[in-house]
Amino acid sequence: MGEEVLHVRADILGEALRPCAKAPRRNATVELAFDPSAQRLAVEEAKHGHFTIDVDATGKGDLRIQVDGPRLYALASRFPTDAVLDLTVEDAALVIRHARSTTRIPGQAQEQRAQPHASAGKQRLVRAEQAAVAHAGAAVMPFDLNRTRHRFDKRPDGGVQAVVSTDDDTRQTALVRQHLRVEAGRFSEGEFASPAEIHGAEMPGLATLKAHASGIGVTYRDVPGGGEIRFASADPLLVLALHAWFDAQLADHGAHATGHEHK
Repeated sequence: MGEEVLHVRADILGEALRPCAKAPRRNATVELAFDPSAQRLAVEEAKHGHFTIDVDATGKGDLRIQVDGPRLYALASRFPTDAVLDLTVEDAALVIRHARSTTRIPGQAQEQRAQPHASAGKQRLVRAEQAAVAHAGAAVMPFDLNRTRHRFDKRPDGGVQAVVSTDDDTRQTALVRQHLRVEAGRFSEGEFASPAEIHGAEMPGLATLKAHASGIGVTYRDVPGGGEIRFASADPLLVLALHAWFDAQLADHGAHATGHEHK
């Protein structure tokens, strides 16, 4: 077995790879990058960065490899809940071991991430997607995106989504609070139609949140200049889904949003 060994729960890895299960990413290549200092595994769609999800993992070595995402998702989904997989990179392949089973998925080992000058095409794509989100958001959200700021704070048990006015405008504040109160009620019932209309029905984490809404506590409160929705769950899979959903919204909103992660 190689020196770069990490251990990750199969259901957690499968949830991170869930976007690969549906079109248009059924042929997606994903990059796995393990940070041993943080004990976190980044799972990223390699070509355009359509999704990037960090999950808890333990191990050593700076493991980094690109593999077929749907194939790895299908494999991770076959293991029992709470099964822990041992991952290594051997001869340009990702090797997955559990109990007596060993599976190899051919891949491409990565020495380092691409340099910034090589990502110009990706940056143009991201800007185009953010413009489309802003246009769709104007039809769903009653407040002005250019006069408000979204905030997505990830927390160990879930997270906080907030929207506040950037110029202390009382009308914008009232519109934000009205919208978030309604959305909080919908979210608590598993209804995520509004964000899906803005960001797409295949947002990372969304399917899990809709299917298991009863496992998530959703509360709303006014804050200075706007409002916030608090999401909390004791289920690590639901927390992962919430974080993936937050990350997708943060990336889509671009300059209209900020994010933070509380360890």
